[in-house]
Amino acid sequence: MIKLLDVTKTYFLGTGVRALQNATLTISRNEYVGILGPSGSGKSTLLYLLGLLDTPTQGQVLFEGRDTALLTDTELSALRGRSIGFVFQTYHLVSHLSVRENVELPLYYQGLEPWERHDRARAQIEKVNLAHRMKHLPAELSGGERQRVAIARALVTEPKLILADEPTGNLDSKNGAEILAIFEQLHGQGKTIVMITHDLAIARRFPRIVRISDGVLHEEALA
Repeated sequence: MIKLLDVTKTYFLGTGVRALQNATLTISRNEYVGILGPSGSGKSTLLYLLGLLDTPTQGQVLFEGRDTALLTDTELSALRGRSIGFVFQTYHLVSHLSVRENVELPLYYQGLEPWERHDRARAQIEKVNLAHRMKHLPAELSGGERQRVAIARALVTEPKLILADEPTGNLDSKNGAEILAIFEQLHGQGKTIVMITHDLAIARRFPRIVRISDGVLHEEALA
């Protein structure tokens, strides 16, 4: 589905900081992959490249065989909106919008009719067991509920790839386990998921682990 071929990412902040070094990685359809590494290891840089939110300093990023370097900004934006769903540690919900409105937001930007936005948002909200909170604002929800809203929003465009950045990082163990169970269920339904974590206990739940350290990737089998 998505490939990084000999990708390096360097940030020029006075001196060059190499956040990712000669990374080659293939994520196939219906994989559930964990990216494991400590803070500052390059995990977020890798996620941004996989999500087409950033471009490499050198190397290629291919999405379904297409070299993304050949796409215009408009084409990249359309590809992201259509094919990739994002779930972040801090939820990124819009505070003055209800649960349903937050989930609908990506569809609004795609120009869908209101009735279709409502129906598709409702369906995803029901899947994460929040139908009874449809009209509530984010401030009225628990952390676990907010993350479930974020997952519903990521799913509403029916993406081919879901990228999750430490989605349990702000949650207690009970809510964290519930969120991981949702992701595992989604994988069982055929979704392709890449999740970043620094937690070895979480990493052990993934069928495939890629460890990152100082910007270098290593495939790893966890006992």
